[in-house]
Amino acid sequence: MSQLQSMLNMNEQIVNISVFGEFNVKLARDFRSCYEDGEDINQYIIDMSHVIYIDSSGIGMLIVMVEELKSRNLSIQIKLVHVNQEMKALFKCIHIEQLCPKLIIE
Repeated sequence: MSQLQSMLNMNEQIVNISVFGEFNVKLARDFRSCYEDGEDINQYIIDMSHVIYIDSSGIGMLIVMVEELKSRNLSIQIKLVHVNQEMKALFKCIHIEQLCPKLIIE
């Protein structure tokens, strides 16, 4: 089972997105809706602490998000937080830092 939860903090212009379960194509529409209308947002924080699996479509969604937001605002920051060691190794293996230099992985 996969699901998302997002919270908007307008005072700080931050959107927090929490992903639960599998980060895959089933989340595509909901994930996109978390960022597509954020005109005044400065930072997106994606909490990966409850992700048990990410596949190529999940990685693709992250790349598309970064590219779309980058085209709107050069100063926007996108952070992945609470990323487990397996996912960090996967991101390192696919050189996500070269594909998405604006994506910060913590």
